[in-house]
Amino acid sequence: MAITKIEVPELFDFGSDNSAFKLPTGTTAERPTSPSNGEMRFNTTTGYVEYYDTTDTQWWEIDYAIDPLTVNYLVVAGGGSSGRDNGGAGGAGGLRTSWPGGSGGGSSSENPITLTLGTAYNVAVGDGAPSASSGSLAGVAGSVSTFDSITSAGGGGGGTSVYAATAGGSGGGATRALTGGAGTAGQGFKGGDGYGSGTNQEPTGGGGGAGAAALNVTTTCNTCATAGGVGKIVNILNATNAVNQSVGQVSGSSVYYAGGGGGGVQDFGGSGGNGAAGGLGGGGTGGYGCGSNPSNIQPLAGTANTGGGGGGTGGCGGFTSGAGGSGVVILRYPTASVASFVVTGSLNTPTAIIEGTDSVLVFKSGTGTITFSL
Repeated sequence: MAITKIEVPELFDFGSDNSAFKLPTGTTAERPTSPSNGEMRFNTTTGYVEYYDTTDTQWWEIDYAIDPLTVNYLVVAGGGSSGRDNGGAGGAGGLRTSWPGGSGGGSSSENPITLTLGTAYNVAVGDGAPSASSGSLAGVAGSVSTFDSITSAGGGGGGTSVYAATAGGSGGGATRALTGGAGTAGQGFKGGDGYGSGTNQEPTGGGGGAGAAALNVTTTCNTCATAGGVGKIVNILNATNAVNQSVGQVSGSSVYYAGGGGGGVQDFGGSGGNGAAGGLGGGGTGGYGCGSNPSNIQPLAGTANTGGGGGGTGGCGGFTSGAGGSGVVILRYPTASVASFVVTGSLNTPTAIIEGTDSVLVFKSGTGTITFSL
């Protein structure tokens, strides 16, 4: 017996008074002997609604099960902040995705998630790390982002001449002869190592990115800090819509996420120089200078909703640590599979963006749940 699949809402127009539409019931043996074309009944033997077709002179089963919902995702955690004094840059937030092109750390794309309609699923968008508060403290790690079972780690904090850089989704950059923080497998890369000690110019390492590690510092000069590791291209949302939503960093038709912060330079000589660029994907540019010299350049924070790391600092005091950029969670699913959704908690309630036959939801802040319905 063939099975014709049809959704319940297409078959019945249920009323709003909580009444039920009731069909005749009975076993296979109790089928009518002379059924009319289109006659319907619930077959207690098979557990299916069936109808009679006089053209084929047989009963057809109606499978009214609702198909599960397949969702693609991008989950980017908050970026790390840089060390406060002579500080390495912050690492980018961890990046995991099912969209073609691969996740962070050089890994393959993950599998889309299959959801059940009517079930609530957790979503959290990680905050970027705040600036290191005082003294020569190391940078702070960003906050995790999650969707259902998918969790991305916050970016690692940049080190100082006193404190080591820390690991994270991507690792923070280091200062002097210290080692950059490690990235997390499947999410991001290592931060750049520092070099030297006590020279007139002390450049610091860039933060790791989701797409590449930051280079190590190999010499001391007033322009020798290393750039942040590049982020990862994930076009789960196209470039035009990414600009409209203020998420990711667009270059051409590509959207980058999770770039590491650029390293900074402490310059005792004050001869003029600059910090390094942040990695594509929201990494902040590094700072330059020493003490309260008027020529000092403060580092830039990672860009919001990219997971970018904060830029590294100059030294001798007088510098604000570069904060990390907040993360983002993006979900994409077939438009025809969902009639509505409900968001709870402090999550922003997005408007579905239509791209082809898919709908895209962009979560930029908060924590809560989402429930899809047909």
